[in-house]
Amino acid sequence: MRSAFARGLAVVAQLAAGGVVEAQAVPPPVVFTQSVLAPCELPDLGRMHPAVQEQLGAAYRALVALGPPVGAGADPAADPRRRDRADAYGALGTLLLAGDYPDA
Repeated sequence: MRSAFARGLAVVAQLAAGGVVEAQAVPPPVVFTQSVLAPCELPDLGRMHPAVQEQLGAAYRALVALGPPVGAGADPAADPRRRDRADAYGALGTLLLAGDYPDA
């Protein structure tokens, strides 16, 4: 498979020579899907500052408040609240990484 740059140069060369450029097939976009959402549980936060515990707890409660995806076990892309769910997982994950809990 040639690089996009090489294909572009070939097209320019054909056009400069007065030739006809053949249409090239465009590969389909890569789609990443996850069939099941990973369960999320908080690690022991007992040694953390109370303000940090509250911040992590609020982010976790926001995620849990969304409930299970619509059609649990079905295609996650069909969930109408997938954007909210992704934002909630991202916010909680960011806080857990900041607190050095990468496994959680």
